[in-house]
Amino acid sequence: MRFNTPIVLLFFCLFYIPLYAQNSKSDSVQAKKEIQRVNNTKEVQKIVIPNLEPEPIVLTSVTTAMSKGENPGIQLDIPEVTVDDVQRDLERRIKNKTKSKFVKSGNETAIQETIIKEISDTPLNFFVKVMPLDSGSRIISFAEDQGAFITESADADKYARFKSFVRDFGVEAYREKVADQIKLQEKALSDLEGDLNKLKKQNEKMHTDIRDNEAAIVNSEVDIKANVKQQELKDDDIIKQKSVVSSTTDKETRKLENKKLNDLEKEKDKFRNEINSFNKKIVKSRANIENLEDEIELNLQEQELVKEKITAQRSLVKGLEGKLEKIK
Repeated sequence: MRFNTPIVLLFFCLFYIPLYAQNSKSDSVQAKKEIQRVNNTKEVQKIVIPNLEPEPIVLTSVTTAMSKGENPGIQLDIPEVTVDDVQRDLERRIKNKTKSKFVKSGNETAIQETIIKEISDTPLNFFVKVMPLDSGSRIISFAEDQGAFITESADADKYARFKSFVRDFGVEAYREKVADQIKLQEKALSDLEGDLNKLKKQNEKMHTDIRDNEAAIVNSEVDIKANVKQQELKDDDIIKQKSVVSSTTDKETRKLENKKLNDLEKEKDKFRNEINSFNKKIVKSRANIENLEDEIELNLQEQELVKEKITAQRSLVKGLEGKLEKIK
């Protein structure tokens, strides 16, 4: 019989190539499933840095009541910084400049005879009133130099230095507040990364447990094959022993041979029981594998959720770092 070559090629293309492609696709899906089961999830997504703008630091010249009556001062509104933050930063900023004690009365703190070189080379009496705002604090500072409060009209240069000192204090306090926020969010990020590493280790442990259970199945199957061979040998021994028993006429000898036969049958029963035990081990190991695969799937899902949180947390940290750089 002669074949038409083009027809044969057409038949091959229509039948075998789709069948090959289908089998390849099936193999690919199976391989992908295995990889997903063995490997952890994809990398953390690329972060999008939010644009976090700092609130403005507002500086105003005021004349207002303080412990020494109505006097000129500089009012500073610092966003986000609490009254406690201001008190802490104020004492730390000025403490090394004076041996005088901070005297607090109500919302006003006074420091007598302190040298603040940024303002003046002569000792100053420095007064600060601190009040909370809805989001931040208001500070009103007064500087008394040789019995007179510093004003722009009396000494423009010294007043400018006083104003610059107060503003620098506000900038430093605001920057420190945002720096503290960054540390807090970095701690939260570190905790999330710790959670992810813990999940990955759990994932690896579950894969190890699956391999152990797969090995247990293989070992049990090998033991079953060995056991079957032992049973076959034992069956041959039983058949031979039955022949010996049937051919024995002496009562005592027959009794002994029967005892041997019973022992052989007990040994065979023991092999049967071992096979039941091996089969139970296989069933248990397969159930363990199925449960572990379900747990791995949940573990991978949880990893994805934690990675999403890590991405969001990294974005927040980067956004706060950008905000810190803008506070000047």
